[in-house]
Amino acid sequence: MKISTGSTLLRIFAIFSLLTITVGIVSASEVGQNASPTFCERFPALSRFPVCQPPPPPPPPTDACPNVPGNQTSRPCADDRCKEQGGIWHGDSCEFPTPPPPSDNNSGRGHDLCQRYIESASRIAPPESCDICPNVSGVQLQGDCVDKICADDGGTWSENSCVMPPLDICPNVPGDQAEGPCADEQCSEQGGTWNDTSCVMPPVSSAQCSDGLDNDADGKIDFPADGGCSSASDDSETGSGGGAAGGSGGRVIAN
Repeated sequence: MKISTGSTLLRIFAIFSLLTITVGIVSASEVGQNASPTFCERFPALSRFPVCQPPPPPPPPTDACPNVPGNQTSRPCADDRCKEQGGIWHGDSCEFPTPPPPSDNNSGRGHDLCQRYIESASRIAPPESCDICPNVSGVQLQGDCVDKICADDGGTWSENSCVMPPLDICPNVPGDQAEGPCADEQCSEQGGTWNDTSCVMPPVSSAQCSDGLDNDADGKIDFPADGGCSSASDDSETGSGGGAAGGSGGRVIAN
């Protein structure tokens, strides 16, 4: 009985297809059951078939920023932003040039590096060379410095806080006094004159016509109520002489 060549090839193709399907089913079943060794390992002769060949390795991840450490899948890149803002990228950091000194000419406003930081909303920290308040922590681009405000208010700036002197309610009296009464005010209330450190009282008169007493027992006291007094310095309320009495000079009440 003769078998045609076409029939032979058809049978071989059918056997090959059946074998391929069987190998795939068995391999998938054994992989799912974590079997070892696999069907392909038991029949090394089948290694030339695609179903028994190991899968190709996955492609490496695409790095959108090859000049920046690590793998970044999307932009923007730190090196590009550094160059856009006038800096120089050094592989892992951005170096900004020292800004030029301020100019009185406003025609260049907005073109220097520090001014661009002020006018933009960049999240990159500005360089320390733009800091207008070097004695205050952080980088401040504009505004009043808190250390200067502290000094203007009479305080002392200490790294990150303002230390104010104790409250003195008697500024005209030497030393710091937290509560009253103040010596200068007491001096004024008593009719004296405060001279920064002490109170000078006016002279005390000893003349009868200004001593506040009824020396002649006539019911009248001192000049001009008592007719016996010619003046406040008259030393007799009887009108019989006396003249002016010498003053004792000013009294000084030290603080």
